[in-house]
Amino acid sequence: MEKQDLKNLQARINSYTEKLQNTINYRAAWDNGLKQELLETWKFVLKETEMTAEIQINEELTGLQSVTLDLGTETSGIAHVLSDTATKPWFKHNGQLIYQQIFNGKLQVLINFPFIEGYGEAKPPKMVGIFRPDELNEMVFLRQMEIFFAELSNWEDFDDDNTPPQKIGFGPSYSK
Repeated sequence: MEKQDLKNLQARINSYTEKLQNTINYRAAWDNGLKQELLETWKFVLKETEMTAEIQINEELTGLQSVTLDLGTETSGIAHVLSDTATKPWFKHNGQLIYQQIFNGKLQVLINFPFIEGYGEAKPPKMVGIFRPDELNEMVFLRQMEIFFAELSNWEDFDDDNTPPQKIGFGPSYSK
């Protein structure tokens, strides 16, 4: 075996080593200011817009931390009638915007949609994207909040206006 035979393998090893170092760097960037910038951005937006939300920080697992903007839970206006004098309200979870570290130090941004307990299945979370810390800044945080509130508005205004009508009858593949 000659050194030339190892050229491709060496390139793969170099790439792998670089990725390992990236993980260390991404985790450090989160801890050394990016998480704080996100929190400050959210606090500023909530204050300026008078929006009510809770900011939750989950630091139980080092390297897999998350920060959640939670719009809370309230009664939905729907209730199960138990008797002439008693009802049991169904609760509505108003949605969440989540920034979560993944195994390689990058940040996954997710939207948890609102849902009403007892009324069907909760919609699965929507992945906004996975980002390197250097791709995130105050303006990106604001844009992702815009996406979040646009998605919530669409959920709240659900109807079939944007659903294409279903064709009735046989399609073109029908044959005798």
